[in-house]
Formats: sequence, C-alpha cells, structure tokens
Amino acid sequence: MMKLSQSRAVPLVIFSAITTAVMAILLFQGQLVFGQEDPVACVPNSSASIIVTDATSNALAGEVSHGMRVAFHTILSVGELPAGEVACTFEGGDLTITTPDGESQELAGGSTGIEIPLVQVGTVYPAPIREYTVDQADAVNGILVVNVSYVNGVAHSTPETEARAPGENKFTLEPPLIEVAVTPVEQTIFEGGDADFRITVTNIGGFQLSNVQVSDSLDTTCEVTLETLEVGGVHSFDCVMSPAQGADNVVTASAEVTGGAPEGQDSVIANAVASINVVPVAISVDITPDSQKVRVGESANLSITIENPNSTDLVEVAVTVANAEGCDQAIGAMGPAGSETASSTYTCSSTLAIGTTIVTATASGTVSEVGTTVTDSDVAEVVVFDAVLGIEISQREQTIREGQTVNFSVTVSNNGDADLTDVAVVAPDSAPGCSQTLGTLTAGQSMTNDCASAALAENAEVTMTVSGTAPDGGPVSDSDTVSVRVIHPNSAVNVAAVESMSFRLVVHVLKITESNTGDSPLTDVSVDVDSSGTRIATLTKDSTNQWIGGDTGGDRVLSPGETWEWRLVTVTLQGPGVALTDDAESADFTATGHGTDPLNGDITHPAYASELDRLQVPIS
Repeated sequence: MMKLSQSRAVPLVIFSAITTAVMAILLFQGQLVFGQEDPVACVPNSSASIIVTDATSNALAGEVSHGMRVAFHTILSVGELPAGEVACTFEGGDLTITTPDGESQELAGGSTGIEIPLVQVGTVYPAPIREYTVDQADAVNGILVVNVSYVNGVAHSTPETEARAPGENKFTLEPPLIEVAVTPVEQTIFEGGDADFRITVTNIGGFQLSNVQVSDSLDTTCEVTLETLEVGGVHSFDCVMSPAQGADNVVTASAEVTGGAPEGQDSVIANAVASINVVPVAISVDITPDSQKVRVGESANLSITIENPNSTDLVEVAVTVANAEGCDQAIGAMGPAGSETASSTYTCSSTLAIGTTIVTATASGTVSEVGTTVTDSDVAEVVVFDAVLGIEISQREQTIREGQTVNFSVTVSNNGDADLTDVAVVAPDSAPGCSQTLGTLTAGQSMTNDCASAALAENAEVTMTVSGTAPDGGPVSDSDTVSVRVIHPNSAVNVAAVESMSFRLVVHVLKITESNTGDSPLTDVSVDVDSSGTRIATLTKDSTNQWIGGDTGGDRVLSPGETWEWRLVTVTLQGPGVALTDDAESADFTATGHGTDPLNGDITHPAYASELDRLQVPIS
C-alpha cells in the first residue's frame, strides 16, 4: 500500500520533452509528413489518451485519495501501426471526456467552438484540461475510471474515412487506513491513582472514514466517536484511565471504523499499546504480644507499631483498637519507607472483662499523592482469668487422747477459670504425711487426700497451705487450719472406813470418793464396789441412800478437779459380803471408778482401801 505524495508526480514539462523527442526520432526516420497530403495507401488510426496529473500538472504515477484535486489531460495522436504500414492524418471531429462521477464534458468540437487541427504522425492535439475532485463514492472497489470519446473526425485517406478513437484511464484510490497512538507509552502511578493519556487517531489512507470509534481497554470514559475523519485528518483527545489496583496493566487503544469498510475494501482498525506500572500502596499495623494472660482486675499491656511501606507520604494516619478502651491513637503524617518517620510505635494498657477477648487494631491513612485510603488490621488475644486456689480440711475440730493421731481429709480445689500448675500442699511437722505434690489442676478440678498426723501429746493448731502457679506466672495460694484437742483423762477412787463396829454381824461404814484428776470432763460416772471378789454395790449420783454430793455444776458431769462422795454401809455375815472368822481382824474392799471421756472412751481407775475399824455384834 502506497501513499500518494508530490514526489511521485512527473512534471508535465518533462512529459512534453519526452513527446518532442519521440517526434524528432520519427522525423529522422522520415515517417512524418507535413501538410494534408497522406501517403498512398495510408491506414486511418487515430488514438486518444488521458494523462492524470495533480492540480499543479504533475503527472500521477500512483494512487490517489478521497478529496484530492486532479487534472485530466486528453491527448489526440496518431496510433501506432504494425511495421510497414503508414498512418493517415486526421482533423476535426468531437472530443468528449467522461469523469469518474459519470459526468460528460465536451472538450473540442460540438458546441465548444474549438476546432481540432490536423493531427499527423509526430504531432498531438492536447485538449483543454478538465479538473476533478476525487470522490470515493465514484470508485468501484477502489478503482476510478475516466473515459474519452473522439468521433466525427476526418481521416485523410482514400477512400475518405471517419476518424474516431476511444480512450480510457483507470486510477486507484489508496486503501483505507487508520493509525492510533497512545502517549505516554509507559508510565508509573500509585495504586488508586489515575493514568493520564493522550490518544491520537490519524486517517493515513485514501478514503474518508465515518463513524470512527476510539476506545481503550481499561476505561470506557476514554471512548469517543468521530462522525467523519477526512483523509489526513488527525484527532487527539486527553483522557484519564483507572487501571486495576495493585497490578501491572497494559492499555490497548483501538480505532475502528464501525460504519463498515468502504465497498470492496478490508475492514479498518488499528491498535496501540501503552503500559501502566501500578505501584501498590499499603499501611501495616502490628500488635504485640499476640497472646497474653492477665489476672482479673489487672491491665493488659499492648504495643502497637504502624509502618508506611510506600515510597510516598501517608497523611491522616490513625489507629483504632476494638475491645481495648484507651488504645486509640492519632498518628498524623508519616514519611516514605526508609525515612525516620516511616514507623511509629506506642504502648497502651486496658482493663478487660474476664474471659477471652480478641483485640483488633486497625490502622488507616491516606496516600498523599493519589488520595487513596489504605488500611490494615492485626489481632491479639487477651485471656483474663480468675486464679482461685482453695484448700479445706475436714473435721475442723478434733479431740484425741494423748499419744493418738488425727485422721485428716484434705481437699484442694481450683475454684478459678484457668489451669494452675505446680500445685502442692505443705503441711507442718505435726502432720508431715499430709504434704503432697499435685502438679496441674485444671479449672474446676478438685483433689482429695486422706492423711494422718503424728502422735500428739498436747493441743495443736494444724495449718496446711496449698500453692500453685497461675497462667501469668504469678503465685496463687490458700491455707486452712484445724484445731486438735489432746485430752489426758484420769480418775482416782478412794475408800476409807470412817467407822467400824465389831459384831457377830460385821458392820462397815465406808466413805467412797471419785475425783477427776485429768483434764477432760467425765460423764456416766459410777463406782463398782467389790468385797472379796463379789460385787456388793454400784454407786451413781442416782444412788439416793449413798450419795453425799460433789457435783458442783449440777450437770451430772465429773469435771476436772471435782470430787464426788458416797457413804456405803455394809453388813457382813458369814455368807454374802465378807466371810469373817471369829478371829478376823479386817475385811478388804475393792472400789473401781468409771467415766466416759469426750471421745466416748471408758476411763477406769481401780483403788484399794483397807478396813480401819470394825464392829462385831454378838448374836446369841
């Protein structure tokens, strides 16, 4: 495909010089005959040709384009004949040209008043020039046709004949062609920004184009429709494209004749490519520690770092922290990556509710160069726990006799909502067997241990302590104390004869006492009195005839240091009681005291008494 240009035209003066040279050669060869006398047996052979030039009479050797002004030069001459034949001269007649638009015009003869002179070998008749503006509508499949008709001329031949000649010239329209350009060919923008382009479309073909649609592959706001685009026409427009975010983009600008290609021509479309390098923009936030455990009532300490990773400034930077009151922060402006102000760190403390809380820090800022808002978030887990460790010793008050041991049931409980580690029970020397290592105790878990104290001689306060480690590494502990009462129960029974009469019947009057010589009260107090191995009486407070007194509290309890007293009269005959011989001087009595201590134990203390005097009553 070639574009018509001035350099391709042949000047008419050169064309004329060529024609003159041809005529000279013919004269030299003796073939030109001047005058109206034709050679004998000449052959009529008139010829008409059309030379197409531009408006400045430069011959056109190539294609033309729509709207171009051309000139048609019609030449009458004697046509060439085979060797040995001689052409006749001719003159007069009518010369008519038909331009590509179908319009016929008389050039000579007819009603023009122009006479066509004698034309002979070596001479030509240049008819008046006719101009024509190229119209693509006159072309058939891109071909323009101009015709000439020469009729009614007189050929100087014998016999005389008519001189006539048709002439035709075809010239071609340059194919339709369009060009589109996008500038700049390459540019870099920040994510969220716009790319500014200029799109230029040019008609570089031979046809006027209609309904030219110009568009780009990224943004329809850059579309434009041109109703017409003349040959050589240029249309430029600026537009803003919005490329995809955070990626490299290639924009393709297209120019297409949507009205369809001219008849017989290929479709007309052109593309141009430009690239957009989209630099991503961002902001980053980091909250540390990622996870922490805090006791209820204490504050969670957080460190929040914000960074600007971009090569441009951020403004209006701020941090909001969800679920952590008092941790929001306004940062303001931050410099580009690598600068001293590209990073900012601050700390904050917040008291949170018991349980697990997800703290979310969200940083936002505006990229100053493009106005794009960027955000980022980070989360941290804060576990607020209640660490409660308990210990309980059952049978909180116990009473034992001297030298006995105490049985304990020790229960350790994790009454909080977090697991506790390194749990251990420490007991005193009075209960060494109760010390125990338990390890980990999960939330709500309890463990019970049965253990015994050492043999105790005196009253004791037994305190046991449990300790452990909470999830935050801090200690947690509890203790419990039980009182152990050690009793030393004892009693003494004394039998003393206060009066004795000697009879054949032996009468004994005995004073019997029972004393509490221990440190524990005794209940169910009684004294068994035996004589010579035979039980003769059991004395209690209810022994009305024998009871003297001593219950100072009136509570039927023989308190420590208290002494009860009875009087017992025995009459002994041979048989029941004490068997006496005539020469017996005394009788032995055995008294055994009884009582129940606070531990329901029987306290028994034997005592012996000898008769001090006796009364014998002779029986006749």
